[in-house]
Amino acid sequence: RVLFRSADKTRLAQLEQELTKLASVAELRQMFAATLKPELDDAAAFPSKARALMARLGAESHYHAMQLMVGASAIAEQLMKLRAALPPKPVEDFKDPDLDRLAEALNDIRKAAPEQIQTALFIVMNQMAQPFKISSVLEILANTGRFKSSAGITGFVTAAMIGKLEGQVQDVRKLVDAVPGADANSPTTPIGEAAMALAETISQCADNFAGTGSALAVSGSPTQTEEVEIMRNKLCDLVGAKLAGSGVGALISALTGAPAVMSPTGARPSVRWPFDQPPDPAFVRNAELYAMALKRSEAAAGTLGIGDKIAGAVQETIDEFEKVATVLFGQMQKANLDMTKRPMATAHVAVLSRILEILAGTDRAERLFKRGTELVG
Repeated sequence: RVLFRSADKTRLAQLEQELTKLASVAELRQMFAATLKPELDDAAAFPSKARALMARLGAESHYHAMQLMVGASAIAEQLMKLRAALPPKPVEDFKDPDLDRLAEALNDIRKAAPEQIQTALFIVMNQMAQPFKISSVLEILANTGRFKSSAGITGFVTAAMIGKLEGQVQDVRKLVDAVPGADANSPTTPIGEAAMALAETISQCADNFAGTGSALAVSGSPTQTEEVEIMRNKLCDLVGAKLAGSGVGALISALTGAPAVMSPTGARPSVRWPFDQPPDPAFVRNAELYAMALKRSEAAAGTLGIGDKIAGAVQETIDEFEKVATVLFGQMQKANLDMTKRPMATAHVAVLSRILEILAGTDRAERLFKRGTELVG
């Protein structure tokens, strides 16, 4: 709204119709920066104007976002050059030619807008498999004379690392909200894919917390260390709230394609288990992904310091899942399946054993499989 009130509306409308042209996109970026920068300059000079601008934008966070966007727009070409200089994601290690290209791009940004170095670092870190290693990369660049920032490497590296962690915690928060509960309204919701995306992000976040903590122990301040610890606790709360309970309801929902019935005595299917029909491959894959996500999250929880809590939840899931399977085997036995339907029931036994294998290992899964096949006959 601030842009639309202050910019040349006629020219802005023309540029909006020409977004397929690179020159028009570049002009739009320049217009954005040129129009909003005076507003930000006034806000920086006068606290009353800063408060007024925050009120117009709706929140202080929007004000800070506007600062970043205007700064990035002013050096958009240099940031695009930086992105082009980076190897494909995820970058495990920067080779010498990569470091040469990276240094050239960072030096251009430093000359054009030194205050945007942190924005540039976020771009670099986003490409890295282990973002906390940015300090090592910049140390190599400084020691070889390729790149030195007048702002001081330690200061902006630690700030960038902490900023990256903040972004990752927000990613976890969004993914936690995206994983449906066992009683979700839509039985076709891909709970396995959502849980796996959450588990991968938790794992990356846990590794980066550990790496950042080690880096701050060497070059950080007590305040920064405390800030990272606060964020780690927030992440632990998010992970614990989503994964601390039994996941058997989610597994039942995934395998039957319908929400599980949750009660104080445990979870059970809300529909008849179709064990006289072939297992649905999509349902099976959904459950496998969910089980793998639980195990991956359990490993990451150890790095975060809440391993016992999540390990207990996974064990509860294993025990309850085995009980559900045993009840189902009894239903299969009582169904007096004929020669045509018996192999289909056996296939369901194999699926349940596979899920248990992911969660608890081969020995326990083989015992379950043997029990199921004996009851099916």
